Amino acid sequence: MTRKKVEAVVLIVFFTLIVIESPRTAQLHPAKDTAEAIGQLTAILLFVAGLFYSVRWYMKLNGHTYKLSRQAWASILFWYSLLAILIGLVMMVSSSFAIGAPMAAIWACLGFAFWRWRGRLRCAEANGAISK
Repeated sequence: MTRKKVEAVVLIVFFTLIVIESPRTAQLHPAKDTAEAIGQLTAILLFVAGLFYSVRWYMKLNGHTYKLSRQAWASILFWYSLLAILIGLVMMVSSSFAIGAPMAAIWACLGFAFWRWRGRLRCAEANGAISK
């Protein structure tokens, strides 16, 4: 793995952890006024943008060229759906089966849809489609 790919992976992990932790941070430190709420929302949007461009950069380094933005979103949503499925399964075992089971089922369906979307984009890329 090249140095740039390692840097891209480190950025992806960094932004993923921040995006996952952002709702908890906002819950522990609620905004006191509108300006602080706008600041928190802006920070979350910047972290999501950082995650998106890090994934996009990693995919570009791996040689993908066809509709990189869509492939990046499909990959991000697919991996986050897997995380949500895992959270649903943990909830089924530890706290509430009634909440965890539907959550896991809904995210499994969404994860499958995102996986298919990503697969179609990669198939189109492999078949020589040219992005404009």
